[in-house]
Amino acid sequence: MKYKLAAAAVMASCALNNAHAQSNVTVFGVIDVGILSESNLSNPALGYLPSASDKGSVREMKDSGLGQSFWGIRGSEDLGNGLQADFNLQGNFLANNGTAGGPNSAGGTSLFNQQANVGLSGGFGSFHAGRVISPVYYAFASTDVRGAAYFGSILTALVGMNSATGAFSGANSNASLGSVYNDNAIVYVTPKFSGFEASFEYSLGGAAGDFSALRQ
Repeated sequence: MKYKLAAAAVMASCALNNAHAQSNVTVFGVIDVGILSESNLSNPALGYLPSASDKGSVREMKDSGLGQSFWGIRGSEDLGNGLQADFNLQGNFLANNGTAGGPNSAGGTSLFNQQANVGLSGGFGSFHAGRVISPVYYAFASTDVRGAAYFGSILTALVGMNSATGAFSGANSNASLGSVYNDNAIVYVTPKFSGFEASFEYSLGGAAGDFSALRQ
């Protein structure tokens, strides 16, 4: 009987602490996989720009129809007085073979290649710092009939323009032009006024010995 009472007391204590902190953590994601048939496959495979080289035809099971599969963890905690702290972790995986991670800005792969940031929000709006989804992407997606999905959306044009700079390797990150994801970034989003809000981003370059290098 004593053991049961002790267990009940611990559970009640945990419940009270959670209710006071009003914190929550959510695991989320999307699995998107299908069959792709493609002719005149460009060579190299990153064919966002026209290429005279033909790598032949392919029929394959492919991750990404509307967009690449992803998963993530996000959480928030009420700090009181209208303030809330949160974090966002989000990354790609391939549903057709289970490979985890996706392209990062350094040309390699990262488990959380889309988002890895912490933030603070309140009546003033919100600040987030870390690897973020660029405000440029949100601006494009909000005016795109396909919502920046793969194949025929504004995302194709965005990546195409990045490819044209010659400084883009397919990592969805590029200092030469508007990009999808940015490292070392600070983003401020204003409160909504009459249905409108504005986003401002500053991305620190992080290059040793040169404060201005790679900044956005």
